[in-house]
Amino acid sequence: MSERVCFPAPSAIPNLRALFWDRKGISALEYAVLAAIVIVAVAALATQLDGAFEKVFTTVIDAVPG
Repeated sequence: MSERVCFPAPSAIPNLRALFWDRKGISALEYAVLAAIVIVAVAALATQLDGAFEKVFTTVIDAVPG
C-alpha cells in the first residue's frame, strides 16, 4: 500500500509560516545573500587581478638576491 506524500506536509505549514514571520530568520537570510554577493565579487576580482599578482611576485622574487 503506497501512501501519498505531498509537499509541504500539512504539519510543516505552521513551521513555514513561523519561519516567514520570524525576524531572526529574515536577518539570517539577508546575511546569507550578502555573503554570496561578497564571495562572487571576491572571485571576480581575483580572476581580474591574477596576472597583476603574478607580475608583482615575479618582480619581488627577481629582486631578492640569492
